[in-house]
Amino acid sequence: MRMPLYGYDVNPEGCANVLAQIEEAEGRSEALMALREGTEEAELACIGGSGIVGQALAELWQGTMSRQIQAAETRILNAVEGVREAVSIIASADREMADSARNRLAEVQAGILAEPELDGRL
Repeated sequence: MRMPLYGYDVNPEGCANVLAQIEEAEGRSEALMALREGTEEAELACIGGSGIVGQALAELWQGTMSRQIQAAETRILNAVEGVREAVSIIASADREMADSARNRLAEVQAGILAEPELDGRL
């Protein structure tokens, strides 16, 4: 079922497929692991020195990067849920309009096909 939306077509099935791909995407977790591993490697490489750089990297990860990554993940999931809800509302409204149009058409057809009432006058 396709629904027009201000010159655009909303395809609920297509939207659901895209949203599932976003939710199930392993690329985000793989990128997160690579980033974390790279940060840990940089921390370990700095151990031989004064340790200040390694400590700064650890603080960067815990104080900034991990929070921003979690916030980004939350925003992504919130956006997915918002799109899912909007598509559901549009699909529901489309079904309601179609049902209303079918009912009205049935009423009109019933009126056209009804037997004329005779009042006994000629």
